[in-house]
Amino acid sequence: MKGTFFQQPLEFSLDIQGESWMQGQVVKGNLIIRNHGADEVDLSNFGVTFAHTDAKKLKAKNEKAFSNSEKFPFPSGTKLSPSGEQSLEWEFKLSTDCPITEKSSSPYIYCGNQDDLFEGGHLELQVEPIEILSKYIEIFENFFRFKRKTLKNKKGFIDIAYTCPGGKDMGQIDKLNQQLRISDGNLQINWLFKLNKLGYDEGRVVEEKVEKKLEQILEPKQFTIYGDSPNQDGIIASINEILDQAKKKDIF
Repeated sequence: MKGTFFQQPLEFSLDIQGESWMQGQVVKGNLIIRNHGADEVDLSNFGVTFAHTDAKKLKAKNEKAFSNSEKFPFPSGTKLSPSGEQSLEWEFKLSTDCPITEKSSSPYIYCGNQDDLFEGGHLELQVEPIEILSKYIEIFENFFRFKRKTLKNKKGFIDIAYTCPGGKDMGQIDKLNQQLRISDGNLQINWLFKLNKLGYDEGRVVEEKVEKKLEQILEPKQFTIYGDSPNQDGIIASINEILDQAKKKDIF
């Protein structure tokens, strides 16, 4: 992935090795700055910045557009002579629970003056869920007939909204959101249900919509096997445990 940007009298050539990444992978690249002016430029405040970015706030040049930023500056005192160029190699590892790329917000790489990210150049990183999360979602969809509608970042988790299958076995589940992340090697899952439950209204039994949240933490052996391969049986067992709790026929 490459981009060339101009901020007179400087030219920025940003080269990122790769086109897409998963959570937990290494991102690395090179920045070259060329000076087309007649004066020497101090590069002490210049470099590469990684930041999770709100797309609307970036467009509006709102200072609150950036979060979880990490800077990779040129060494202090670096000077760029007229007609000269300086290069900076950089790399960093994405955390296993870093935000992914989605419509409203994404991870970006910025180049230029690190005191004003709006004035330099930027490239959007295509970051996808770590592979084991994608496998988990695939198993859930294939074996339990839920279908993914949306996938977005929410409070440090990947939030997935599903279309529920209905039918005799799943008819109680009206809506489901799953919040997933890998943290300290464990798989953390928040299950956010909206359920069809039976309740009483003036002595009559009626159906009510009830919200229910269940939390689950799986250790690596429960969801992986042979390294990073998914433990299909363990995942299915853990999902059945949660669905059984959610579908318990309580009357309120």
